[in-house]
Amino acid sequence: MIMRRISLSSCLLALAMMFVSGCVVAPPHEGYYDRAHHRWYHNHAWVACGERDVHCR
Repeated sequence: MIMRRISLSSCLLALAMMFVSGCVVAPPHEGYYDRAHHRWYHNHAWVACGERDVHCR
C-alpha cells in the first residue's frame, strides 16, 4: 500500500515537472522585428517602429 502510494506520487511529480519545464520561452534576440505589433526589440525592451526606421522593413 505504501509502495503503491510512493510510486504513484513519483509518477505524478515526474509528469508535472515535464509540463512545467516545457513552458520556458526564450527572450527575443537583439534586432528582432515583431510584424504583428509593428515593433522591434532593442536594449532589452520593445521599441515602436517609426516611419524611417531601418529595422522595421
